[in-house]
Amino acid sequence: MKTVHFEDSIRRNADRARGSLSHLIDDGQGVVSAKLDQAGDLIQGAFAHLVEESQDLIRGKTLEAAEMLHQVRELAAQSAREAMGQAKDKAEDSYGEWEKFARRRPLATAAIAIGLGLAAGLAVRGRKSKVVTERTTSSGVNGASKAVARRAPSTRKTATVARKKAPQDKPPTVAH
Repeated sequence: MKTVHFEDSIRRNADRARGSLSHLIDDGQGVVSAKLDQAGDLIQGAFAHLVEESQDLIRGKTLEAAEMLHQVRELAAQSAREAMGQAKDKAEDSYGEWEKFARRRPLATAAIAIGLGLAAGLAVRGRKSKVVTERTTSSGVNGASKAVARRAPSTRKTATVARKKAPQDKPPTVAH
């Protein structure tokens, strides 16, 4: 009987140990779960703080960039105003010098003006192609005269082909 009593005692102690061990495991899991929750909260808080600081930094850099852009724009506007002022001063000085020259030498001024006008007229005339309208005397439908448009010959100097009435076996020569 001693053996049965001893075995029962061992079983009871084993059952108690299992129960205690089960409680310890449950408590350990609860502690681990709580610690993991705390760690998650800390990580989430740190991440939120990092995002907040990053946003503040970005806002600061954006404001700095906007201020720099404003300064560059102001500097460019000021430089443009100064350049316009200098150009205006030079134009006024040149006009003053030209006016003095025109008063001292009116004939030379007139000759220069005529020469410039002639040069401008020739330049413009050489660039435009002329269309000439010819009226024919032949009657069209119901006796109306017809208008025909053709290009006027160019006034620019071009190489002309000189043709001789002499032997036909020679090719035409180009005159320079």
